[in-house]
Amino acid sequence: MNRVVLLLTCTFILLSCNNEFPPPTARELYDKCNRGVVLIAIEYYYEIKFNNNISGYFTQIENGEIKDLVFNEEELDKPNLSFGTGFFISENGKIATNRHVVDIQNDTETAKKKLSYKFNTLRVEINDRISTISSNIREIRQIMNTNYLSINDYQLASSKIQELESERDELGLYERIFTIDPMKSKIICHKSVGIAYNNTHLSKWSDFKECVVVKQSKEEDIDLAVIQLKNKQTPRDCYVFDFDDHNPNIEKKSVLDRFEKNTAKNQKFSIYNPLNINEQVYMIGYNHGIDIATTTDGLKSQITQGFVSQESDNYRVLYSIPTLQGSSGSPVLDKWGNLVAVNFAQVRNSQNFNYGILAKHLKKLVQE
Repeated sequence: MNRVVLLLTCTFILLSCNNEFPPPTARELYDKCNRGVVLIAIEYYYEIKFNNNISGYFTQIENGEIKDLVFNEEELDKPNLSFGTGFFISENGKIATNRHVVDIQNDTETAKKKLSYKFNTLRVEINDRISTISSNIREIRQIMNTNYLSINDYQLASSKIQELESERDELGLYERIFTIDPMKSKIICHKSVGIAYNNTHLSKWSDFKECVVVKQSKEEDIDLAVIQLKNKQTPRDCYVFDFDDHNPNIEKKSVLDRFEKNTAKNQKFSIYNPLNINEQVYMIGYNHGIDIATTTDGLKSQITQGFVSQESDNYRVLYSIPTLQGSSGSPVLDKWGNLVAVNFAQVRNSQNFNYGILAKHLKKLVQE
């Protein structure tokens, strides 16, 4: 009798375990996770501190050239804005993203070399102009002293001398520039980091919630960073991503494994396991930053999907998820919503193949 009861019990357990939950739909994944994915905005401009204690300010470095240098900070054009994506990884306001999203990089050495060339050219032009002005003033005075001029002509000559002397004095104000050596200068990037939540409205910079950069990976191949809300409080309605297994069938499988040989199908998810070729993956992010995200109902992130396209190495995984600039830092999830990677780069000349940094490196960075 006991054997019959045991057999029936085991049969019931096996049947129950085989009745697995299906993976969530893309809609269900998005509804669960979208409030944990944020738009990151970086507002920035540059200051160049010269060797003679003069500072210049600019916003653009294009092809190694400083485009809009001014010496009065108030004359500076609007700061630059760049965008990326991030996602909450803790209850105390920490957000994962890419290092390149928050660490603005430019070829400052080339910029200083080209600026040095421009300054040298400017010195020559100013000296030539001052020399020409001085020569013109001497000629006019010589005419005034050696010729009989009418009162009207004399007044015109005197007015011209005053005009030239004023221009010469103005050029003389640039004399301090002659002591500037751009190669001995230091370029500083002044930046502010802020985030905005999905389904909210933006109209000005103050609508972004201020953050600070707290960690950046020091490894060249690990393009990851962590920022944190200044108030260190993740909003209660925001989803927090973790490194756990979100497959609801795992508990059932642990029971089933007592009766069946453990197979790959029954293996628990781990960020340290390699991703399989053709495994379905999803990404939630802000493609093209604020441009696509802005709707009449507020900011809207996007969910896109694809498949693992190549065996991953120790650092990154390639997948066929289409992206645009602004999606850097987006979480990449498997079909159960498990965090598998952080999107960081496109394959050159392609929007349909992208790389993600494996999630195990994010966990390592967080724990350091």
